[in-house]
Amino acid sequence: SEYVTLARNILKNGVFSMDQEPPFRPDYFRTPGYPLFLVPILYFFKSAYAVSLTQIILAAATAFLIFKIGERVASPAAGITAVFLYVMNPSTLLYSMTVMSDMLFVFLLVSAVYLMFFLESRRAKLLMLASGLLIGFDALVRPVGLFLPVPLIFFYFFFKIKTGVSPKK
Repeated sequence: SEYVTLARNILKNGVFSMDQEPPFRPDYFRTPGYPLFLVPILYFFKSAYAVSLTQIILAAATAFLIFKIGERVASPAAGITAVFLYVMNPSTLLYSMTVMSDMLFVFLLVSAVYLMFFLESRRAKLLMLASGLLIGFDALVRPVGLFLPVPLIFFYFFFKIKTGVSPKK
């Protein structure tokens, strides 16, 4: 895949390019987030199969976070239902085993949303910073992530106003 080529070029030549030999022209079509995610996996394991395994782990971690969000927003049953729908979604199954940026993007997005639900804690500033960094890296994985802050902030304040409490228990 193109992502693997970019990651291998970063490893081997220190350039973000699809070219196999000099002169290396910079690649402007892909964002650097996902290839940078692939670099340590390919460095240590030298196989795209390791990427698929890592993405399956990300999908499992995402499922856990979805459960925790559903549990916090509604009930444990809602969390289980949300996880069931996520896991049984054919695109989740396909993208977790394909070298594509979707699994990393979804994991970072769900992680950022999960952190939003702890913003009323004593570590609120640190969690807000972590959530913002995750959203920022999400934008480096897929450019659509640039638009995420607006709906996430709206959702947070809508939930707070509607329930009269913060999303924290």
